Amino acid sequence: MDETVRSIQTALVDAIASEHRLRREALNERRETDRWERRADMAEQRELADLAAEARARVERHRRTASLYDRRAAEMRVQVDRLRDALAATQGHGRAPPRPAAASLESRIAALEVESDLERMRQERRQSRAANGADAAEDGQPEGG
Repeated sequence: MDETVRSIQTALVDAIASEHRLRREALNERRETDRWERRADMAEQRELADLAAEARARVERHRRTASLYDRRAAEMRVQVDRLRDALAATQGHGRAPPRPAAASLESRIAALEVESDLERMRQERRQSRAANGADAAEDGQPEGG
C-alpha cells in the first residue's frame, strides 16, 4: 500500500508541476501576442502593410498557442484533481488510527461532573437500600421482598 501511495504522490507532484509549466507557457504566449500586436499597430501606422500582415500572422499564432496551453493546463487540472481524490482514498488505510486530541478543559471538567453525579447516585442508592433493609428487618420481612 505504501508503494501505491508513493506512486500516486509522485504522479500528483508531476501533474501539478506540468500544470504550472503549461500555465506559465500560456502566459508567455499571451505576452508575445501583446508584443506582436503592438508591432503590427506600429507597422500599420507607418503604412507598412506587408510588415503589419506578418506581425498579425504572428499574433494569431501566439494566440492559438496560448489557447492550446490553456486547454492542456485545464486537462492537467482534471488529472490533478483525480490524483488528489485517489490519494485521499488511500489515506488512513493500513495504518493505526490517529490518536485522539488532548481533551479540552471543558470536556475534562464535564467528565468529572458526570463521575461526581454517578458517585452521588450510587451513594443515595446504597443508603436507600440500607434504609429499606433496616425497615424490612424491623417488620420481620426478608430484604428485597
